[in-house]
Amino acid sequence: MSIEISDAISRLEVTNELARCSRPLTVEISLSDGRLYGDMDGRGKEPLVAQSQTLFSGLYGLGVEFFTDSQGAPTHLFVKHVSGDYKFAPRR
Repeated sequence: MSIEISDAISRLEVTNELARCSRPLTVEISLSDGRLYGDMDGRGKEPLVAQSQTLFSGLYGLGVEFFTDSQGAPTHLFVKHVSGDYKFAPRR
């Protein structure tokens, strides 16, 4: 499957400060040699595998779904977990 990744998504750093998390979590998304990677809280970069234009698997066994505005700029992402999805918003 050929997926085109926007520059904005390939350099995304997001944070989660939901009440159900004991501390804020950070996910960094990067693009290297044409491959998309995710790193949660400095645990190491994991290659993300495209399932669709916006849905990826491979983040330590979790899914990642990207959401963008009408211009293609990332607005947030969800890390998909069996206990529920965790919403992450870009760091400002």
